[in-house]
Amino acid sequence: MYKNYNFPGMLLDRTHPLSRGLVGYWPINEGAGAGIMDLVSSNNGLGSNTSLWTGANVPSRAMKFVGTTTDFISVPYKSSMDLLNSATVCAWINTTSGATICPLARDVATGRSWAFQFGANVMQTLVFNTGGGGSTLLAGAIPVNNGKWNHCAFTYQFVTNGTSILTNYVNGQFDSVSVIAVGPINIVNSGLFFGKREFVGAEEAYVGSVAGVRIYNRALPQNEIMQLANLPFAGLKYSATPLQLKKGHTALAMPENGGQIARFTYRQR
Repeated sequence: MYKNYNFPGMLLDRTHPLSRGLVGYWPINEGAGAGIMDLVSSNNGLGSNTSLWTGANVPSRAMKFVGTTTDFISVPYKSSMDLLNSATVCAWINTTSGATICPLARDVATGRSWAFQFGANVMQTLVFNTGGGGSTLLAGAIPVNNGKWNHCAFTYQFVTNGTSILTNYVNGQFDSVSVIAVGPINIVNSGLFFGKREFVGAEEAYVGSVAGVRIYNRALPQNEIMQLANLPFAGLKYSATPLQLKKGHTALAMPENGGQIARFTYRQR
């Protein structure tokens, strides 16, 4: 029975190639309420604002943030989110801000791991060294503050002590890369924030919308990142359980290729 979330009748296809190494997937498509569901391990997030939902052309629905540090989504800590030697973080982003803003981060007062931020109109990735001793910021070149939906991703690959490869992608296209003197990524006993960085003194709040957040424990190749950019719901499948809706409840129907989701509502005549 559909009660709280907007994904009745659909499940994560764990045999799909784009599910390999996936440790968290928050479609952020519920459309109402304060909760967002993780389709990988039910590591669900809780928002501080229950009304700021918005429609979206690419990821169907999204959570909108207004740029205050009290407007955010908090996801509890799970050890599977510890991205030590390799990682991919990606999300659909829509913003017009040119300021330094942070839609996703594990960067808190008790420890700093990584931050997925934007500044000077481009994507910026920030990773912290093991033990918190040192960090690297990789700025992209493709403008993303154009008020359109952009699929933004970064990959991290540890090579050897003090050497790693950090790469940014926008809409599946290569954006920037750096061989960095950082690694492995610092492991912190903290959760994940959508909508802001929590670290004291660097609490950049996010202005804009976010949807389709995925975190992997491997560095995806560019062809897989391109698939995620072209098919926002790739890796979902229909549930074998028929949908059972109450009056006024909304469900989703997904095409087999994982593309745009259609929405329908049951209404009693």
